[in-house]
Amino acid sequence: MTVVLNISVKAPAPGVTIRAWREILRHAFADAGRVWHSTMLPKHFGSGARRAYPGVYKQRSRKWLMRKLRIAPSEIRRQMGPTKPGRKSQAEVDQYWEEYRRTADRIIEERGGANFLVSTGTLRNLSKLATFRAFPSRLSVQIQGTAYTPSKPRPNANGRISQPNIRAELTATTKAEQNELRIIVSKRIREGVKYFFEHGHVPAAQRQGIF
Repeated sequence: MTVVLNISVKAPAPGVTIRAWREILRHAFADAGRVWHSTMLPKHFGSGARRAYPGVYKQRSRKWLMRKLRIAPSEIRRQMGPTKPGRKSQAEVDQYWEEYRRTADRIIEERGGANFLVSTGTLRNLSKLATFRAFPSRLSVQIQGTAYTPSKPRPNANGRISQPNIRAELTATTKAEQNELRIIVSKRIREGVKYFFEHGHVPAAQRQGIF
């Protein structure tokens, strides 16, 4: 999957050549991408991701989480303890299922169910290594995806999209993070312009590589 960081940049400072300006911007975007990959991306794999990125993460159903964590109904019933034999009243049936739901939720929480993006850990491990390409106008970060991170969620047999959009959840940024990235780009641009006027050139930026 590809993550593109786009940040608006003003016209080059007077006296800076076009070639130098492009290298300055590549440096700036590469640094912003490095910060996103090293400090922002890992937040999406924490248990607090849904709170950190409100409105982005789709609520998983209890059934979905049980399937993800391989929690069998028999395991839940064992942890509920023995039930009274014989015919039960409706109130007793309701009480049984309420206890079943509470027990299931407790087991899900103990297994890290609130950590929506982590199951086997495959996606988290893949995300730790990413390739990038720096441009004068943006940065492209390429992360190897999995079968459950398609570019668009696939509809089911009824034509409805029931799967969460994991790609969108993984790449979301808050306004505070976006502002932090803009500040990094602005700072690196100022440093690059200063270097250019002091030395008459800027070092060539690394246009692509691995974070």
